[in-house]
Amino acid sequence: MSSSYTLTGSLLEAETDAPLVGLLVEAYEVNAPQDRRLGGTLTDANGAFSLTINAPFDPEDPPNIRFTAYVDGRSTVVHQTDSFEVTDSPYDLGRLRITTDPPKRATTPYTSALGHELPAACAPSHVDLSFQSLFPGLPPHCPPDEMLEHLGEPDGPMSERKSLWSENSYDSPTLEAGYTFFTQFLIHDLTYELVRRMGTDRTPHTTQSSPSSLRLNTLYGPGPEIAPHLYAFYDQDYFSGRLLDSPTGTEQDLPRNRQGRALIADPRNAENVVLAQFHLGMIRFHNAMVNLVSGHHGPDLFNNAQREVRWHYQWAVVHDFLPKIVGPEVVEAALERDLDTTDAPRGLPLEVAQGIFRYVYSQVRLQYTINDAAEVNLIPANGTSDTLLRHRSQSIPSRLAVDWSRFFDLAEHSPQSSKLIDTKITPAYLNLPLIDDPRPARRSVAVRFFLQGKQAGLPSGEAVARALGERASLPGTSALRKLGLEETPLLYYVLAEAEHQYQSTEEDRLGPVAGRLLADTIIRLLRQDPQSYLNAHPEFSPASAFTDTDDSFGVGQLVTGGQS
Repeated sequence: MSSSYTLTGSLLEAETDAPLVGLLVEAYEVNAPQDRRLGGTLTDANGAFSLTINAPFDPEDPPNIRFTAYVDGRSTVVHQTDSFEVTDSPYDLGRLRITTDPPKRATTPYTSALGHELPAACAPSHVDLSFQSLFPGLPPHCPPDEMLEHLGEPDGPMSERKSLWSENSYDSPTLEAGYTFFTQFLIHDLTYELVRRMGTDRTPHTTQSSPSSLRLNTLYGPGPEIAPHLYAFYDQDYFSGRLLDSPTGTEQDLPRNRQGRALIADPRNAENVVLAQFHLGMIRFHNAMVNLVSGHHGPDLFNNAQREVRWHYQWAVVHDFLPKIVGPEVVEAALERDLDTTDAPRGLPLEVAQGIFRYVYSQVRLQYTINDAAEVNLIPANGTSDTLLRHRSQSIPSRLAVDWSRFFDLAEHSPQSSKLIDTKITPAYLNLPLIDDPRPARRSVAVRFFLQGKQAGLPSGEAVARALGERASLPGTSALRKLGLEETPLLYYVLAEAEHQYQSTEEDRLGPVAGRLLADTIIRLLRQDPQSYLNAHPEFSPASAFTDTDDSFGVGQLVTGGQS
């Protein structure tokens, strides 16, 4: 009698014989008083699976098993076998041809422009978005929809075309373009568990555990045991500790399966050229860390490398990203402040998720220089075919390989700047061709964000400022009185606050209200995680192998640290 046995096989699309990648397969024991789940795994890039069941195995008394395959987590069963006896190990079920065309479900609405970022406030009512308010006692800001449409409509007050500033004054003097995409990566990391639960969890949440963390879940997913297709297994019994990288000849692209789908934990990171290659840079930073961590093998090697990568990432957020976006003195105040994590929201607060983080849309350029020979447009323009946004199954050609010195200060080139954080948004975002709506105002991301904030119950920016003891009236909001708005949506207030600060100090960063809330949120999430570097290793500093000659380390070194 052995202590375990293995089920193997592969899943193929019935009509095309194409491998079905990333499907959840599970085994159940059916001769128990009640069917008992024995284990599960995901199919790999070839549609194959190998499921080891840690239970006694006796060929003389074979276990009676039922095998089930799902799409969308456990939301839809696409195949279920009759019960069968496992008479040897490994037991091969062969090539199972199945149909994966389940009944259509309502698609979860997302805000899309840089790529899918946050679940919209208008998600189906049965889905718990888990955004708790920091200010539950403040009244929601509910102006008429028409006023919000006038505020964010194409050629309205937020259009760059309406700006009183000179044409070349939109570039930030302090923020490189790479921080726009790092913000998006950070948002995806903070919302990974939330989005995953929206797609896969059909049961009520009974725990108070936070769905938001800075643990790089957007990179590692559920881990090598549950998602082996994300990892480099050299053979059935040997785990290299590495994440799966792209093959030779496609070094600028994410690893992909035969259908072109990126083999990464968070498909949102495959939706634009720069973000996809930032994710690729993080894969390679992890693999470089595996080379650096010595004295370990297999799972121990992976766990130690993963911990070090997480700490470097968290350190870069606290010591590089936050100081640039909110100011070093605001970060220091948040670190010194005695943040009560007991009653605080166990995740992203509503005001940060649906309001403050969306400042990033004001930073987006209409065009980006990718390398010495290539540029991409935000949307198709001038007959060019290279655009920032990509379909998830659209590979990235070598001509669009990102030169990171164009996005971060790495001393090789003068990096391009992000746009200023202000109340002006590129006209392309105020009239997106990606949104099919006959009402022009509803094709504006600004309008859509304002309406989502209203539906979510966001308070006004002035109300939040008063609650924090900050200045509640800004010069940049006075013109809105002409629209009949006595107070302003939180997102607009965040942008107006930053714009006013820049005009006063020439510092391009979030103002006192948004800066404090963002810094407090990030530091609180790290304090709530016992494995963060702030708790587990407060004296942590980045490894010298990844720092510059002056010992500096930031987001630029993070994304380039794995380059050979």
